[in-house]
Amino acid sequence: MHRVCRLLAAAVMFTGLAPARGQAFDRSPEALRQRLQELVQKLVADGKHYGPGVLWVEDHKKIMWFQGQAVAMMAYAYPYAAEADKPAFAAYLRREVADYLLNPQHISWEISGTLTRPGNEVLKWSNAHANGWMAVYGIWAYANATGDWALLKKNAAAVVELCEPLRTPPTQIVASRNTSVPIYNAQYSGAFAMGQIARQLGNDALAARATEAMASARAMMLNKIDQRITISAGGDGNLRYNATLDCMTPEAAAVYAAEAAAREQIAAIIANVDETLPFWFMNGLNLGGAGGEGSFQPPQFATQIFLAKAWILGEPYERLAEQLPWPNVYATMPSYRDLQYLQNLAACLRAAAPTGGAR
Repeated sequence: MHRVCRLLAAAVMFTGLAPARGQAFDRSPEALRQRLQELVQKLVADGKHYGPGVLWVEDHKKIMWFQGQAVAMMAYAYPYAAEADKPAFAAYLRREVADYLLNPQHISWEISGTLTRPGNEVLKWSNAHANGWMAVYGIWAYANATGDWALLKKNAAAVVELCEPLRTPPTQIVASRNTSVPIYNAQYSGAFAMGQIARQLGNDALAARATEAMASARAMMLNKIDQRITISAGGDGNLRYNATLDCMTPEAAAVYAAEAAAREQIAAIIANVDETLPFWFMNGLNLGGAGGEGSFQPPQFATQIFLAKAWILGEPYERLAEQLPWPNVYATMPSYRDLQYLQNLAACLRAAAPTGGAR
């Protein structure tokens, strides 16, 4: 195993993805914040909508797939953007919310479960409304980060309509369709956001539904935590894993962190990964579509492990900066559209100054 790791490190060094011998990355909070700010500047200067990105490798061409998660990733970074860039960054995020999460086509997709694209290509959501929950979460994350509650209130009817297909209690939805833990993480996060939105709108019925959904999702998150990450060889030669930690948000992470037994289980998961795959944080792969949802392949695996360390286990900044997942090399998007890297930088900076007003 150690020989394999040494060979891997040598290969990465050879391809120029690591600093040369005698050099080191600057891992200070100031340096990481500068990296984050440079990414934000490029995102804003580009100004294009790329869809949610390669969050799930085989779905990289599906518009609106986990678009809420993509918006939330950018919203996490907002507090650390340069002050001069925040107005333009907020305007970019506002367009992502207004033009996609709140547009009639997206809401219709959530309600009907299908979307017809040009050429009569029909897309279908799955994962028991997980993308719908994350859409609600993304809307809230934008408003919470930027303070722009006016957009949400102006589109109150659309927000409530988006929440409509989520009215079924999570346990009933999941029991009939999907039992993977990420669904519960998404449902808890979306229900939390729904409750916050309901209070802004003064909608007591929506708030009550959100409270019920949060309680139900929380129970299932803790009940199903034994669906931990397992690593084994798949038939296609890729390492396979069962992901307990995907669709993770600070709010979902707080549920696990507050329960001693859950926290211990996740600590054991992370310890196993650190021992079995000590270079799990070495991203930099070409993600043009190879691999699949269950493969050991960045960005989702490395991000899951890193956010668990940051948000659930509360590891110190120095340790997080040392294992910050490396940037990805995308075949379908510019490198500055690496939202996982952007999110991970923000999580690391939050650990450096947890009381600095950022998420």
